[in-house]
Amino acid sequence: MVDSKKTRKEPVEEIQALWRAQEELRKGEEIYRALFVTNPDGIIVCDMEGKLLDANKAFADMLGYTIEELREKTYKQITPRKWHKTEADIVKNQILAKGYSEVYEKEYIRKDGSVFPVAVRVNTTKNGQGRPVIVWSFIRDITEQTRAEKVLRFSLHFLERANLETSKVPLLEELVKEIQEFTDCEAVGIRILDESGNIPYEAYAGFSKEFYELENSLSVKSDKCICINVIKGQTDSKLPFYTEGGSFYINGMSRFLDTVSEEDRGRNRNLCNEFGYESVALVPIRLRNALIGLIHVADSRENMVPLYLVEMLEKITAQVTSAIKRVRVEEKLQEHTEQLEEKVKEQTRDLCGRVKELNCLYSISNLLKNPNLSLHEIFQATVELIPISWQYPAITCSRLTLKDEQFGTSNFRETAWKQTSDIILHGERIGSVEVCYLEEKPERDEGPFSKEERNLINAVAEFLETIIELKLMEQHEREHREEVAHFARLSTIGEMSSAFAHELNQPLCAIATYVEGALRMMKSGDWDSNKLLEAMEEAGTQTERAGKIIRRIANLVRKKEPHRSGVNIGEIIGETINLIEHEARLKGITIQWIEPSENFPMLKVDRIQIQQVLVNLLHNSFEAMKNIDQSKRQISIEVSTDENDMVQVVVSDTGCGLSAESADRIFEHFFTTKSQGLGMGLSISRSIIEAHGGRIWAESNPAGGATFRFTLPM
Repeated sequence: MVDSKKTRKEPVEEIQALWRAQEELRKGEEIYRALFVTNPDGIIVCDMEGKLLDANKAFADMLGYTIEELREKTYKQITPRKWHKTEADIVKNQILAKGYSEVYEKEYIRKDGSVFPVAVRVNTTKNGQGRPVIVWSFIRDITEQTRAEKVLRFSLHFLERANLETSKVPLLEELVKEIQEFTDCEAVGIRILDESGNIPYEAYAGFSKEFYELENSLSVKSDKCICINVIKGQTDSKLPFYTEGGSFYINGMSRFLDTVSEEDRGRNRNLCNEFGYESVALVPIRLRNALIGLIHVADSRENMVPLYLVEMLEKITAQVTSAIKRVRVEEKLQEHTEQLEEKVKEQTRDLCGRVKELNCLYSISNLLKNPNLSLHEIFQATVELIPISWQYPAITCSRLTLKDEQFGTSNFRETAWKQTSDIILHGERIGSVEVCYLEEKPERDEGPFSKEERNLINAVAEFLETIIELKLMEQHEREHREEVAHFARLSTIGEMSSAFAHELNQPLCAIATYVEGALRMMKSGDWDSNKLLEAMEEAGTQTERAGKIIRRIANLVRKKEPHRSGVNIGEIIGETINLIEHEARLKGITIQWIEPSENFPMLKVDRIQIQQVLVNLLHNSFEAMKNIDQSKRQISIEVSTDENDMVQVVVSDTGCGLSAESADRIFEHFFTTKSQGLGMGLSISRSIIEAHGGRIWAESNPAGGATFRFTLPM
């Protein structure tokens, strides 16, 4: 007998299953389209003969073609000839041999004939017999990355050299040499505005003596020329030869002047053209909001200062300004020190009984030498030192006021017998130093106070100004180091892009396979709802997998303020291994994480920065093992504690080990044993670990390979 209820129920279930399958199919197609069509990186699909079958909009925009035009081309037609042999070797040795390639760099030809650099990673799709039939290429335009790396190299190298200089002229002479090499231009000069309104060359190279003597006397008060316009900030970015940053640049001076009337030419000085310079750039140097000088670059050849180079120089001026500020502060500090030394001699000669006053200044200066004192502790110690230097220390109290903060002696009370000196920073009053007597005393030069005490309180205020400015400079340099660390994380992600692309390609290909299979079943008209649902569920699972991969990458590259919190070191190591394990598998590397038996210690650290250190060390091991047999490629990670309440993390590999020279220099800026790379990863790692109160070191293993260790306080 037929069950009528069951008969009525089955069509309803089938309709519901069909609806769910169609919905999953629609979602899968949307994800595929979003990843291919709207991907910011270029993607092309070729057959095995190199014929372009498809491309996304990002790649078409890179080259200036339409997608339809690209489908009529082969990859060789858009690749400069010099890359053909190199790419043929990659096809043979990597793509056909392994089914994919490592990331490699090459160039493409745009529709207008210009050439630009890219980073490429290739995957293949195989048929049922396991033979590759389709080639997928993932392309990233690295023009800006290349330029950014060049600016970063210059900035770090210049700052490193600048830290060795303590006076302005040698610093600027070093800068001129660096810019001359950076731009490949014949002549470079740096002008600095003085108090009289003159803008002489403080340093220059490449300009003739005659040119220098004619140009050196320029004044913003009496002369008219483009240099004066730039130094005054009188530029218009709407004009084709000014930038938004206030720089002037021209790459064909003679051709431009041919379009200008004789009357207009005579209104301004133009010695650059008279001395045969065709390419000229004038880049302003700013100190806070004030223009204090400019960088002058000139060359007799045309097209030597393109816009991107001028914009790079504008970025470099931030480091120039930082170095000039530091030197000025040090010169000011040296000047104060010399003045204090002179005061010591004068007071010792004339006021032997007042030596204790001078000891106050020395005691305050010695506070700076104690690295364990915070700025607040320095201020509090300063007010405690002041009373003993006045003539009635038993009834003297003092107070330091800085905006909303106050630091005073325990007996401070404001009275009618008060002496005050303002603290001025960059022309703005930011606080004051006060000294009060708690009892009335006989009149002297300034109420009950002597002229020597007036000089002393003024000197204390000036010295505090210098201390505050130095601390602000240290804060700026710390922020710059944090910017460098963030750039390094981005560079690390760039190095890992091949692994991420390969890892992401697996769920994407799986999604495409499940969706294609579902489409075939539905189009055939003879399909099983359970199998269709199973295919859609698998597509959904692969979609979630792709999302997790993307979130891991986003967490590492996210830019945020450093923040230290209680973190489990085991969690950081586990997250790092999850981030990098796919790349390790591609390279045939086994990572062994030896977890301690006891609970992991808690550390107060910045999670992202410590993860960055671990990624740098693991990548260093990857590089060291690239020429080692795959069966021997192993990395071990261990954690232990010592009697000094320090956690030690150990990363060991079976790579090529370290030479004696490498072991001594491996943590230096720009030192690298790789064929590519900036040589910043281990240097930044050392800065991060030392900033957390730990240390990092490396050593070769007796049986081969290297071991890196770092410690962190619990």
